[in-house]
Amino acid sequence: MPEIPDIIPISDLLRGNSDHNQIDTLTISWALHRVIGLSSPANSNKEEELDHQLRSSKAQILFTVSSDLPTAREAASKDRLAEDRRILCQPPSDESLLESLQTVSQMIGGGCTLSELDELQFTKKQDTRQIAFLCYYGGSLGAPQAIMISHYNEIVNLRQLHLFDRLMKDAFAPHYRDNALCLMPFFPPHICRLVAVCHISI
Repeated sequence: MPEIPDIIPISDLLRGNSDHNQIDTLTISWALHRVIGLSSPANSNKEEELDHQLRSSKAQILFTVSSDLPTAREAASKDRLAEDRRILCQPPSDESLLESLQTVSQMIGGGCTLSELDELQFTKKQDTRQIAFLCYYGGSLGAPQAIMISHYNEIVNLRQLHLFDRLMKDAFAPHYRDNALCLMPFFPPHICRLVAVCHISI
């Protein structure tokens, strides 16, 4: 397996409560892609599974929600992920947490004061080598396994769906277009959800 660049797991730990779903989830992934990073979406409320993902992905930072902070903290501490590398996706109800943790909103505010990044330029065929998502599957018969999804994988799937969809829509009516309502949760991070739910409507 090739060496994996810096990863930001997004701990969108869902327990059947819509309060745990975060609209920032994909925005964080796209921001990371903008700086040639990759995202490893997490969907587990078990500390040992999150610990395995942090450890095997060599994660550098963790985004989570305040309701799942105990699980995230426990897993992150095992992997020696410093407190300033644990980011909350939304302002916590307990404001004392802000003394040691940043929020996504604070990061966006800080970023607004910085100069623009240079335009991203991929080299030839870099999209086939550059990993966009590191998704974990399985776990019922052992530790979940990581699946590397490159930018090229994502783009080709989107183009296939777009071309297929356009033929069907044009046959239905000229210039017919659907309006899509994207319901959360976006994860578990199956490739079909990343493509068909999260990206095709954009």
